[in-house]
Amino acid sequence: MFASWAKQGWDYFAGKRVSIAFTGMQGVGKTVLLDHLTGDANKSDYKRPMQSETKESATIRTAKERIHITVVPGQKSHPRYVALQDLFTKEGPVQGVVHVVSWGHAAIRSQAAVDSLINDKGAKTINQVRKLHLEAEQEDFAETCQYIRESHHQHGSPRWLILAIDKVDLYEGQYDKAREWYSQPGSPFHAKLAELQRQLGADYFRWEVLPVCACLDPFEWNGEVIQSQVNDQGRSAYLGQMHLHLANFCRT
Repeated sequence: MFASWAKQGWDYFAGKRVSIAFTGMQGVGKTVLLDHLTGDANKSDYKRPMQSETKESATIRTAKERIHITVVPGQKSHPRYVALQDLFTKEGPVQGVVHVVSWGHAAIRSQAAVDSLINDKGAKTINQVRKLHLEAEQEDFAETCQYIRESHHQHGSPRWLILAIDKVDLYEGQYDKAREWYSQPGSPFHAKLAELQRQLGADYFRWEVLPVCACLDPFEWNGEVIQSQVNDQGRSAYLGQMHLHLANFCRT
């Protein structure tokens, strides 16, 4: 009883603690997005993170919540599956999920991976590598949905998902097409989302699609370049919208 009162008192003064997971395939910008949402990216000594090898955590504070975020590594590895097990199948699972995608613009960080995509899979143009990335996004999202489904059946949580379409600065003029790819009825992602909501129940699980961008970097592939189309002010607007929606979802 005392512990319950103590927790209520701490929540009142420090804000209710809400745990959420950032999921998504490697290279979509999960950790960088988190750094911008927490404000760490604004520090003078900030260094952009390399590929995440293990799960990473940080807390965003709002007027009413302490939003504790854990980033799941994107590459298929033992630390990734340990993180997924910890966040979704053990006691005290996350209340929500932000699944990050990039409309096929995932960064490739190693030269070996670049060579493999070009020489082994024939991805010589940006459109070709994006097609492969979009297929990988679907596979990755299907796995996340399975963890959400199992966790919800066991614990009744998570209760919501935000599909964050990252790197929108690279295709802001085509965002409507990107949104259709992820949320239009008949699209692969919408089919997975609709099935998940049907299985869990619309009253117990909801989802939303939001554009966002953190790094304003060009996307380069085999001599082709797509330049960023958003300035710092535009980026701040996207991040502010994400921050607001995160807070609103965490209050449900």
